[in-house]
Amino acid sequence: LARPGGEVEVERIAGEAGIVAFGTDPSDGEVLLVDYSNNRLMRLAPGADEADSFPQTLSETGLFSDLSDLSPAPGLLPYEPNLRFWSDHAKKSRWFMIPDGTSEMTWSENDPWTYPEGMLWVKHFDLELERGNPATARRIETRILVKNASGNYGVSYRWNEDGTEATLVSDAGDDFSIEIVEDGMPRMQQYHIPSRAECAACHTPQAGHALSFNTRQLNRDHDFHGFSGNQIDLLTANGFFDNTAPAGETLERHYRPDEEGVSLEEKVRSYLAVNCSNCHQAGGTADGSWDGRAHLTREQTGLINGAATNNGGDPANLLIVPGDAGHSIVVNRVGETNGFSRMPPIGSTELDQEAVDLLTAWVEELGAPAPENLSATDGTSSTGVDLAWDAVPDAVSYEVWRSSSSEAGEAVLIGTPAGNSFNDSSGVALQVYHYWVKTVTATATGGFSDPDTGFRAMPAVTGIMATNGEIGTGVSLSWNALSDAISYDIFRAASDDFGLATLLVNVAGTVFEDSAADSGVSYFYWIAGRNAQGSAMISGVEPGTSGSFLFAARPDLLIGKRLSSLRGNNVYNNSGAGQKVTIRKKGRKIRFASLLENDASDADSFFLRGRPGNRKWKVKHYLLHGGRFNISAGVKNGTQRFDNLAEAESRRLEIEARPKRKIRRRNASLRTWLRVTSDHDGSIDRVTGVAKNRKK
Repeated sequence: LARPGGEVEVERIAGEAGIVAFGTDPSDGEVLLVDYSNNRLMRLAPGADEADSFPQTLSETGLFSDLSDLSPAPGLLPYEPNLRFWSDHAKKSRWFMIPDGTSEMTWSENDPWTYPEGMLWVKHFDLELERGNPATARRIETRILVKNASGNYGVSYRWNEDGTEATLVSDAGDDFSIEIVEDGMPRMQQYHIPSRAECAACHTPQAGHALSFNTRQLNRDHDFHGFSGNQIDLLTANGFFDNTAPAGETLERHYRPDEEGVSLEEKVRSYLAVNCSNCHQAGGTADGSWDGRAHLTREQTGLINGAATNNGGDPANLLIVPGDAGHSIVVNRVGETNGFSRMPPIGSTELDQEAVDLLTAWVEELGAPAPENLSATDGTSSTGVDLAWDAVPDAVSYEVWRSSSSEAGEAVLIGTPAGNSFNDSSGVALQVYHYWVKTVTATATGGFSDPDTGFRAMPAVTGIMATNGEIGTGVSLSWNALSDAISYDIFRAASDDFGLATLLVNVAGTVFEDSAADSGVSYFYWIAGRNAQGSAMISGVEPGTSGSFLFAARPDLLIGKRLSSLRGNNVYNNSGAGQKVTIRKKGRKIRFASLLENDASDADSFFLRGRPGNRKWKVKHYLLHGGRFNISAGVKNGTQRFDNLAEAESRRLEIEARPKRKIRRRNASLRTWLRVTSDHDGSIDRVTGVAKNRKK
């Protein structure tokens, strides 16, 4: 500071963050400085310009193999944080390096990581000259932060207009204007490259030196030169830590303002942690009125109705006033409104409107506190899930949200009751749902309450009817359908005590014939609906008695020239009447298609017998079921058996008649037949085939 000719001239000779007072040493008159941030007394002393020790251009640093595309040199690895630090619309790329290639970091979940001496970080800034148009991006600056024995130091390089080289920025930083286009209108944006002292003001040991190199920021997927995956997992797998970090998927992370399925609270806490907590934390360079670190509870931050060191002269102004953004100092500092100065105070001249909107929405949400003591019933009613919660003062209504998962971000709005109760009758029976409730006031909609789970019962089956001897062996059951059921469990016991009942069967429809019931015996039946979630309440008991007479056997044989033109369906006799087919061919084998079908109301077994060949004809019989099998021997002597064919079950058959060589040039005929006999009661059915050979 000089006053030549009475005019004041100011020359910058050094920079240091946290200086709050000056004095003189009484012993020698030298200038002393009080460093509040680091709790020390400093002395001005002459020294060489440290700029002489730094590379003068970015290319001289050797950090990039090719400046044209910013190809990193070997050992310089890219990384990407979850949430950006506001830098006046600049788009950033980041790399890190451990120069010796063998030193290790120490991982921590919530505290800053520990870094080896010599580790460095590189951050490159591009700015779109037309907002939202990546093609207009221009290189602005590249910053380098180096960890050393005393802490860290940082330098910046400013790019030339052509974007071909960047030169070292002086210790004092740099300020310049950039012409940009925003919303179609040109204007000048003031850009500030921080001084080295300003870098040190934020990149403190308490803040972790490198501000975005921590667990919550790096817990995301990225690519490390062809190795893709979670960055925490990749660092662990490749030996960058001297301790073991848990799998990234088990750790917390920061959230962007535009993310879906994340609460306002989580987004705001992420923003405050990334943009404010480097100074606003215990032991940080800012005052200790609040702490923005993400792992603290809301109460531990001291934000809600917390007093600030400067309230702007209005005692109603507090750090965060729920429901009142106008008196919330944090919102006013970020938005530079209501007479408050700008935050962050270093390295920014442009308003972060996204952050202002985010903070404002959160403050408004806080004005509508979440309901407490939400409870949901667990299957006590089949008409719905009954929900109730404590009433909130000033609430005009509530929003009820539901999800089949525990993620609030996946919930959907299902009701807006005016009071503090709600019946959810729209869910699937037996499905366990997660519920949340929001408060709605005249000015805001609050955040989610603590969740509770509940489910709706499936009603009991009604209208059960059971036969009492009206049919043959068995009991026929029927009942009313349930809209929630996709099938039904049927239980049976010999008494009306359900505790003695056993599950008989599960069926899809609303009728069932218990053919396993012993003839003349009385049984007791219960039915319960079932869906993918489970089974319903048990119905009332219904008695039923099996009939005492046997079912009538109905073996049915059909015959035809081919399977699509069979004759004799539902014709039952031993004479073959109405079940006859004639086929005429010249000197070749003649094939009759046949089908055996069980037309009875219960399973039955059958014996098959047929006419063999004679001196003029060869006759073979085949079973066409799972292949083609010659069953001629069994058919000839009547021992071919088909066991336990269910009701309407069938077997495809074939009769092959071939004229012998001596009659192939003569007219000749063969009358062949098949006969089926029921093993149940001896009932018979018969078909006839007439094969006629004609002269060639």
